[in-house]
Amino acid sequence: MGRPLGVRPQQPAMPVVGYLDPRSADTTADLVRASRQGRKETGYVGGENVAIEPRWAEHQLDRLPELAANSVRRQVDVIPSGGGTDHLT
Repeated sequence: MGRPLGVRPQQPAMPVVGYLDPRSADTTADLVRASRQGRKETGYVGGENVAIEPRWAEHQLDRLPELAANSVRRQVDVIPSGGGTDHLT
């Protein structure tokens, strides 16, 4: 006997990556493009099989704890971070 009509196998949840960076989106544009290309080459395409939720502190380090807490509340699967602080001084 088959599945009832309208019932499909459950798809695995799309992984969500919450990225944190102390810099701004403008200053990391090249890095974002390279990351997108690298993910594509390994089979991960944003919006198709992985969700990317970037957060930038806009060079305001005191914003990082709240940005990280926001990502945790959103229950992202992983939170990589970028940038060092030497360029902010």
